[in-house]
Amino acid sequence: MKNSEHKKKYTEYDEEFKYNSKNLNYIYNIEYYRDINFLEPEGVNNEGIIKVHNKALTNFEVAEKMRMKALGNEIAPHCLRLKTVYPGLLVGVGQPHSFGGKGEAALGISLDYVTGMPYIPGSSVKGMLRSAFRHADYIRTLMDKPELNVEKLEMSIFGRGHEKNVEEEEVSVHDIFFDAIIESDGKVLDSDNITPHRQNKELMELAAPNPITMFRIPENVEFCFQFRLHDSCIDGVEISADEKLKLFKNILTELGIGAKTNVGYGSLEEGVTAAKGVCKICGKETKPKRDGSGYHEYCSSCKNKLDSQRQKENSKLERKLNPVGRKKKRK
Repeated sequence: MKNSEHKKKYTEYDEEFKYNSKNLNYIYNIEYYRDINFLEPEGVNNEGIIKVHNKALTNFEVAEKMRMKALGNEIAPHCLRLKTVYPGLLVGVGQPHSFGGKGEAALGISLDYVTGMPYIPGSSVKGMLRSAFRHADYIRTLMDKPELNVEKLEMSIFGRGHEKNVEEEEVSVHDIFFDAIIESDGKVLDSDNITPHRQNKELMELAAPNPITMFRIPENVEFCFQFRLHDSCIDGVEISADEKLKLFKNILTELGIGAKTNVGYGSLEEGVTAAKGVCKICGKETKPKRDGSGYHEYCSSCKNKLDSQRQKENSKLERKLNPVGRKKKRK
């Protein structure tokens, strides 16, 4: 197919182009490739379309109803709310997302299939936390337990690794690691570039820089890390679920998570919701929950307004669905 036969020219894409779909997973993996001429990957038409797509992705904003919902206290009673720090977070970059076009987003992102929201897989959270247990003195320092058997604690939390040879009776009920989900609204993607070089063997110097466009989760995006933790006893040393949660928070905030943490990506700090309990609408302080799992999302005033608004919407929906019932009541 020639460019002249192509469905859309990039000039037909308005600068204020927005996606009709609200699912980022569908947008990034399907809509992103619409109207692309794969027979001429580096064609001018493709380059223009890609620029518009990249801009539209950075302008994509998330509303509360689009977000994944927390699992709740019955399933995941332990939660850490941490927010990203500049330059942001890279997660899922190993997933393929390239056709050879100029300026394309060549690296993948972890996006939930149903909601389309970026997330951190529970397996990634578990693997990152377990990697810290290779350094026993570091774990003992964080927990302030100099005599702690870190290897047994690791088995208690994560289970047996393939290289381990631990008897079954030494392993207690293992803790469960769920996906970390976004709990803030607004923009959740931002474009970025990395420029890998290859070495010119003849000149013995770096040559041919190749900029690669990618998308990252920007700073100030709040994540909820969800766990189901149990109390453990390691050689007579009692370790509560709350102590484990504190340990996980220290590891995540000190070491970061995701790709390229050695150059600053993946850094986290305590989130606003967790630190102060701030209403998502008016910014006032909210009250702590009775079960001690954190703070309410809204202050009492905003909560009442939301409930009132939902009741009105439900009433309107009932009147639309049951117009006959209304007429009978009027008679």
